[in-house]
Amino acid sequence: MDWKPNNEALRSQRESMIADVASDLDPADHAVAERIVDAFCQLTPPMERPPVIHMITLHSGGLQGGETTKPGNLRLNWNRFVRDCGDMVLTAAGVVAAPILIPFAALSLWNKYWTHATITLSREQATALFAMCDT
Repeated sequence: MDWKPNNEALRSQRESMIADVASDLDPADHAVAERIVDAFCQLTPPMERPPVIHMITLHSGGLQGGETTKPGNLRLNWNRFVRDCGDMVLTAAGVVAAPILIPFAALSLWNKYWTHATITLSREQATALFAMCDT
């Protein structure tokens, strides 16, 4: 997921700057204000954050710990993920040998992915998350 430029915010900021410059000039010189802003300001659009998918489960308001599940956790659990690569390779090889096992292999691989995308939170971490997210 890539960050995307927010061209609407860029246009709004440019218009605001032109209005500020035009307020110091004669009202008939709006075109001059545009030329001044374009000549002396280099504007770039702000980047919009891509949508984030995650799930956090807290038990008893964080007092009993919790879990966080999101695709980004695979980077944090890289060692665990690599340890299970052998099992995943054997699952794929079994599917090649007996294609009837495809649904079971898919369930097995999804289970591996889901367990490695989940990180257990300590009591302190869960309580801090609960305090930050409580509205």
